[in-house]
Amino acid sequence: MKTPRKKTRQPRPVGTCLHRQWREFVERVHECLDHKDELALEALIETFRAQVQKAAAAGVETSITWHSLGMWTWSSEERIECFRRALHCIAQEEVESPPTDDLGRWTYLHYKALCRFEIARAFATQGQIGDAKNLLEEALPYARAAEDLPVQGKLLEGNLEGKIAGELMLLDVE
Repeated sequence: MKTPRKKTRQPRPVGTCLHRQWREFVERVHECLDHKDELALEALIETFRAQVQKAAAAGVETSITWHSLGMWTWSSEERIECFRRALHCIAQEEVESPPTDDLGRWTYLHYKALCRFEIARAFATQGQIGDAKNLLEEALPYARAAEDLPVQGKLLEGNLEGKIAGELMLLDVE
């Protein structure tokens, strides 16, 4: 009996285009920062926002594009929306492509914590302290698990757990 062939997901044209736009966005952000060109940076962010929203309207969303847009968005409401959508995409991506190594596991755990951390910071800015604390408390186990992985200390961004704990302490003071 033949074993069934594993289906390979073919990238959709909108998805391929979105990935290319994301890579271009990241490169151009660095150029704008190097040249201290705030007007060009604002225009770049607006263009990328439109591209991400257009792709989402076509049914194509990725965690990296929503996360990147969220990191370059100043409105608390929009940051919350971007990071919520990133979390939604992460959940789907993890089901479709489960991690097979520590780097993959670290990536999913780290971004689950980081998105919650960023949403919590936006809530705190809006004065929604209870919501912010709840999200930080949700984020903490993900950050802890990511930092416990052997791959973490070698080359990856660390101490998110400490940042979350610090933010929780600051909120307790208020």
